[in-house]
Amino acid sequence: MSKLTIYIPILSILLLSAISLSAQEPYFCDGTRALSMGKAFTALADDENALFYNPAGLTRIEGQRVSLSGYIQQYAWEATIEQLEGWAPNFTDRGYTVSYIRQRFGISYSMTGKGRWESIDFEERNIYMPEGTSFSDRPVNYEHYLTVGYAHEILPWLDLGLSGKYLHFSPHVDSERLADRDGFTFDLSLLFYPADRLSIGLNLQNVISSEIDYAVFNDYSTIAYLSELPANLTAGIAWLPIDALSITADVRNLLQDDVKSAINDYMLEFKRSYHFGIEWRSTFGLALRGGYYRCERAVDLVYPVTPFGDTGPDYYEYEAYNNFSLGAGYTNKGFSFDLGAKLDDRSSKMNESSTSQVRGTTAMGSASISYSF
Repeated sequence: MSKLTIYIPILSILLLSAISLSAQEPYFCDGTRALSMGKAFTALADDENALFYNPAGLTRIEGQRVSLSGYIQQYAWEATIEQLEGWAPNFTDRGYTVSYIRQRFGISYSMTGKGRWESIDFEERNIYMPEGTSFSDRPVNYEHYLTVGYAHEILPWLDLGLSGKYLHFSPHVDSERLADRDGFTFDLSLLFYPADRLSIGLNLQNVISSEIDYAVFNDYSTIAYLSELPANLTAGIAWLPIDALSITADVRNLLQDDVKSAINDYMLEFKRSYHFGIEWRSTFGLALRGGYYRCERAVDLVYPVTPFGDTGPDYYEYEAYNNFSLGAGYTNKGFSFDLGAKLDDRSSKMNESSTSQVRGTTAMGSASISYSF
């Protein structure tokens, strides 16, 4: 039986499962190395990042590895309403991840905080709060994840991976509908080796998940409170032309979903994105990395009017923006140190009626340390 004969039914099962089951997760862990490579890591998946990008890659792990990584991401905002001036700028994401992996198994804890970390005087800014609702003077939404992954070699050229995540979301909004929430989700992944120095990865996110109200601030600069974890598929390829060089590419959101907002009556669409990465490793432990990816984000909600004067279905207008990343790493006597950074060119086109708008660039920095034994 040829490899192609086996590939086709496996791919069909994955795609049909994704379409038929109700399941973009609120936080996608961007490990330092993966971030430096433009988040194109699904088919490489040979370190602790495999837990999030492709659990099937855990079969590649030799020995044991513990790691600690952290990141900070800064969004530059421009307020268009007077009482928000001085509040809207400096929206920040911060987070860290602690992981332990060995061959075929991994466990990780992640925390991220999204919001404004400085205090706000709501009365001075005359910000309206609905009755029965209060806000923290530091409006930060926290997300906590406990992730467990397992991988198994099905065939010499095919690995299967499964990861489960328990998540806890703590919003800064003190309301009954958005109180603390707990949930779970499972990812299913495959890693193929169709030829020497070539691998193909598939990661199906949230193939089974629970419903949970949570806040999203994602790559599309869109804030929304959502009530479901939609399934999505990422496909990637990795090529190692020589031992010291890796070239990778990913396509995310192959299953484009309209996600119903839990607070506002509109649909939020997760658009497809394209990721590319490269890594060069020297014989004395130094690694240099670079990456690029292209995304789309919602910039305006359109309320179309038909020729008969009726209002048609609302929809979002999108614009594309480019992300550039780079990084470096050094490995010596089992210790690995990695640094990474990302910049994007998301210039806002939101209309002036919006309460605030993204402007200029968004910067993200990440660092990690790990030890293999």
